[in-house]
Amino acid sequence: DGKQLGELSEEKQNFEIYCRLRDALHDVRQEIGTELAKISVTGYGVPVGNLKKNDTNALIRALKLKEYLRENRLAGRTLLDVSWISEDWDSITSLVKKSD
Repeated sequence: DGKQLGELSEEKQNFEIYCRLRDALHDVRQEIGTELAKISVTGYGVPVGNLKKNDTNALIRALKLKEYLRENRLAGRTLLDVSWISEDWDSITSLVKKSD
């Protein structure tokens, strides 16, 4: 429907991410001699609000995504590593000001 990933509900986001990863992994697994040792997914927090809140929200989203991917057997027996990076405008603004 043309929506960006961030505009979707959490459930639809997880499904969309699952589909994208499934398609990418299918292509990788088709390559002769390729063995998939680990799948790494990094989620980024929204830079709105304070860092502590964003860190908590990013952690919760990452864990829910990992659970969704596991439930839908995306990785099979392959190690699935899901991490997160939280962001906030205050820190970003501070870094930009220091760079001048």
